[in-house]
Amino acid sequence: MARIDKALDTKGVLLNKEQLKDYLENLASDHTIEDKSNKKTYPVPRLLDNFAYITKTYDMLNEHLKLKINIHQAGEWLLDNYYVIEETVKEVRKNLPLKKYINFPGISSGKYKGYSRSYIVAFEIASYTKR
Repeated sequence: MARIDKALDTKGVLLNKEQLKDYLENLASDHTIEDKSNKKTYPVPRLLDNFAYITKTYDMLNEHLKLKINIHQAGEWLLDNYYVIEETVKEVRKNLPLKKYINFPGISSGKYKGYSRSYIVAFEIASYTKR
């Protein structure tokens, strides 16, 4: 099964509210729904992999500070906001256990086969908006 990041084209196109509404309506009308989502599409393991990478970057930036190495603004942002990312990961882990995820309605065909419909919609919204 393809990973969602490879299945979706997220090239940073921003849609306005009306365009997004039309896009999501078309997307939803193309979905064939099944009772459950496939556990192989559970997004938390990928979230944890990404968080581990962010944590390594955070640790490296802290080392650079100790060594008085200049840090790019993006690195400063990460140092200032790491706690927000950490708390968000904790919340997702707590509120989206595998058992809960697989009980969400899933998509039964196409490139999103097996994924939770709500996950796909949320992913699409994040892909086409600034928020």
